[in-house]
Amino acid sequence: MTKRGLGRDEDHRAAWEEPMPHPLVSCMMPGIAVLAIFAAILLGFHFWQRTLPADTTVPALMGVKVEAALDSLHNAGLNAELMKARQSSEEIPEDYVISSNPDGGRHVKAGRLVRLLVSSGSAYTTVPDTRELTQANARERIRAANLVVAREEYAFHPSIPFDRIISITPKPGTRVEKLSAVKLVISKGPEVKEENPRGEATVPELASTVIAVTLPAEGDPRGIVRIDVSDERGSRTVYQKEHAAGETVVQTVEGKGAVTAKVYYANRLILTRTF
Repeated sequence: MTKRGLGRDEDHRAAWEEPMPHPLVSCMMPGIAVLAIFAAILLGFHFWQRTLPADTTVPALMGVKVEAALDSLHNAGLNAELMKARQSSEEIPEDYVISSNPDGGRHVKAGRLVRLLVSSGSAYTTVPDTRELTQANARERIRAANLVVAREEYAFHPSIPFDRIISITPKPGTRVEKLSAVKLVISKGPEVKEENPRGEATVPELASTVIAVTLPAEGDPRGIVRIDVSDERGSRTVYQKEHAAGETVVQTVEGKGAVTAKVYYANRLILTRTF
């Protein structure tokens, strides 16, 4: 064989032969692949964490006024929600925070919703002094004290003018639960005795009064108001109409002799007046 032919065969054989990797490199390849995958996972986790909201701390809000508590939560990067139902408290004043959920001091993610329980103040109130006030002023003072006028009576009084308050029960200064019922005695003015020289029986005159009552705000949004009157002529319904809760109803009623008027709202007695 010529040298030219031998050279051609060696070139052909060299073209098909590939260099083999070192045995140590072959052993390390799987480990390198695993390390690369693990590094990719760590890198992805790092970038994922950076997309999450930052940690923050729920501020301590017990005993803080609602407006200030909302500002504190906003500054801490948290969302706030006031619970619909308030809770009475003898220690925490009205419109101040009783507690939060999550509690103050908890580490949470920014944007977390924090719910606040707000105080409605003490469950008790004090009966105001309404003596010698007009009915309108007395009712306003009673309403401000979170009490309800459930009974009114008219009586003669030698010095207190007509339509002013003689007394309130329970007596002024008494500590009672909020929304408790009170009774008012209203003056008819001094009693005037009519003389009948012939000794004839006098016919009772027709008596009238103006009833002004504010309907309870709790319960159904609307209901039927009914006013029943009882006097020497018997019992009868003199008024019946639908009204909204919280509305003030003003109605004139009349009767002969001793008259009792009862006001019902949604079939519940809310006021009794005797005149």
